[in-house]
Amino acid sequence: VSESFLSFYPAMVKYIKYPIKNQVWARLTIYAIISLFFIDKTVWLKLISIPGILLAVINIIHVWTSYIGFKNLESGVSYSIFYLYPILIILLSGKFNWTYFIPFLGVLFLTHSNWKKDPNFLLGFIGIIGATISEVGIYFAAKKLNNKNPWNTVLIAYLLPALFLTLFLNKDILNF
Repeated sequence: VSESFLSFYPAMVKYIKYPIKNQVWARLTIYAIISLFFIDKTVWLKLISIPGILLAVINIIHVWTSYIGFKNLESGVSYSIFYLYPILIILLSGKFNWTYFIPFLGVLFLTHSNWKKDPNFLLGFIGIIGATISEVGIYFAAKKLNNKNPWNTVLIAYLLPALFLTLFLNKDILNF
């Protein structure tokens, strides 16, 4: 179910006519509020720990860059690039096999014709590469937190960025 909802992100980002900062703020805020219903009491100390703050920073970078990528690329292209992240996790975990590079070649063949045709391609490509790399960072940062309850990790990843955007972009965000 969650993957089905996530598959709507490229379309929502592209076709909802609100600025990306407002869309990012809405996602961060909604995820943080929903997670409050399911967290453990132990989460609050992890929220302000170095690994918790690192996860929050990586997450805001991830959400922002993914929205830039989704807005500027076609959905199939953006997801083809983004879903290279599990291979990167495997490679960074120290497991190496030459066959892991086959999907990278596939993505290269898929995207090479778009480089010159689409004026937004480079911005979208940089955004989705940032989202892919930050997704790998989220994996390792969340693993370091060692939460038994996954909702604790969601709160840690989303609450501080939501508060940050609310404080520093509040007049822009409130002008939907």
